Amino acid sequence: MTGRRALVVAICALSLLPGCALWTGGSGTPTGLEDHEGSVQRIIDLVHAGKPDEALVLLDSLHAAVVTLRADLRGLRLNGEHDTLFDPLALSAGTYRVHFTTEGYGIVRLFDMQGGKLETLFSMSAGDASGGASTIYRADGQQVLVETSLITAPYTLVFEGL
Repeated sequence: MTGRRALVVAICALSLLPGCALWTGGSGTPTGLEDHEGSVQRIIDLVHAGKPDEALVLLDSLHAAVVTLRADLRGLRLNGEHDTLFDPLALSAGTYRVHFTTEGYGIVRLFDMQGGKLETLFSMSAGDASGGASTIYRADGQQVLVETSLITAPYTLVFEGL
């Protein structure tokens, strides 16, 4: 059973990586993945050693790095320090998990440019999103405008296609 779990963990981890190995930063290592060289083997070793909790922590960390890099490559990661109305963002049809991380207060609204619908994705008090907050957004293949307001600290917004 342990061998099967290790194989499942390895397949899950490797399924997160397609496309990431194709893009490299100046150092030749995919940006955001520098800390994860050898992670798949470490995950397998932890599973074989009967340490599933430690393997899950490392797998979650690897997953977060892959999600962030994938969003960067697709132009679906937004960063800022002030109230901003971003340029139109093209979202392919599908379901997205939207992550918002900030130490401060912030509101994130999304405006569907085709349907004219304005939706508040986040309205966070200081500290509420320091570990990240997430919500689900369903896109119909439209362009959207993302607006941040009442920002009091740097933030990151990531659209993760599910």
